[in-house]
Amino acid sequence: MGKKLTTKQMVIRLCIIAGLIVLAIAILFTVIFTSVQGIIKNSQTYKAAIEELTNNPIAIELTGGSIKQKGLVLGSVNTSGAGAEAAGNAGLSFTISSPNGEFAVYAAGVLENGEWRLTGLVARNAEQELKTIIP
Repeated sequence: MGKKLTTKQMVIRLCIIAGLIVLAIAILFTVIFTSVQGIIKNSQTYKAAIEELTNNPIAIELTGGSIKQKGLVLGSVNTSGAGAEAAGNAGLSFTISSPNGEFAVYAAGVLENGEWRLTGLVARNAEQELKTIIP
């Protein structure tokens, strides 16, 4: 017959198993979270918003020119259909830092006939002043 485990050995084994389960859940969460952030940052709405913030004269005057996205990109990207029949929408928010301070940016886009179009872009500074970049 097998050797009987002491209470201390059983507790140690249970702690090891619990630790491995927590580690596996943390790794799974990290993989999912990183994947979602990658999908959002590769969306046409996000890319168009960054391009507008970089090249739009109103945005350049507001930010002082050089921008860097920081933190998380939050929001959603929804699509249906495929090819020229594709439709959808996106609403994103993220923070940028610039020579003129930090700004919370809100971007909206639509997918019509297979083409994404940025439909709105606004930025809010630390004083809560809202500036419309694209109405």
